[in-house]
Amino acid sequence: MPKSKRNRPVTLSKTKKKGREHKESIVNSIRDAVEKYNSIYVFSFENMRNLKFKEFREQHKLTSRFFLGSNKVMQVSLGRSAADEIRPGLHKVSKLLCGDAGLFLTNLPREEVERLFNEYEEYDFARTGTTATETVELKEGPLEQFTHEMEPFLRKQGMPVRLNKGVIELVSDFVVSEEGKPLSPESARILRLLGTKTATFKLHLICRWSPEDFELYREDFLELHSARMTTEAPFRPREKLVEHQKYFQSIHKHTYLKGPLDKVTSVAIPIALAASSLFLIGRGIYNMSHGIGKKE
Repeated sequence: MPKSKRNRPVTLSKTKKKGREHKESIVNSIRDAVEKYNSIYVFSFENMRNLKFKEFREQHKLTSRFFLGSNKVMQVSLGRSAADEIRPGLHKVSKLLCGDAGLFLTNLPREEVERLFNEYEEYDFARTGTTATETVELKEGPLEQFTHEMEPFLRKQGMPVRLNKGVIELVSDFVVSEEGKPLSPESARILRLLGTKTATFKLHLICRWSPEDFELYREDFLELHSARMTTEAPFRPREKLVEHQKYFQSIHKHTYLKGPLDKVTSVAIPIALAASSLFLIGRGIYNMSHGIGKKE
């Protein structure tokens, strides 16, 4: 349906888009860091937690620098091929910047960097849509960790509970999550209430570059990334919206008119069609009852 250009909502909280100047500043920052630090690492992450990562970054602020963001911008800053790379061998690093990856530039020795990344683990509550790493099941009986005020909320999450003398009871066994299956919003909320942290924030080293040599830690990284991209179809909300619009337009294509009175006509035409149908049905019943049009 056409929309009036006069009645356009104005978003007061809208922010300006980051344009070319912002990208150029990132490129310059990365190139300056390449000259400042001795070695460059590409790392990947799983179950990213911004606060945890910020703490880890602050701990090594004096000797290192992290870069996360657009992989294409980071590739341009290093050089995508041997012809435009800013230092010999950096195009190999650029090819590994795909998916959930980032840059780590540091003056720390190699053994220290490998130890930091291998030992780093932070546990947190799993979020909706993530794959459950373990099966969590609650047995039938009282749930003393919850107060009686939480009974309606637990019932809304799908738990078969009831109040018995002010204590929440589980009527039957309840499976909160199953290993290998994605978590629903209700399961994620229940796990948070139980205090069960099943998500692990980890950092993995992919490769290391220095002016002397280049080392690849995970040779199957690109293969795993391409396999994951082919198996996991990305969700495109705009495509879904277009599909729904085409569907409704195909149903109501006779009720859409162009002009300032389109809203009125889109309602009036179906009413007129329904009224004419009722009139024809009524006239047919009247003719049949009075024998009008009947052959002798």
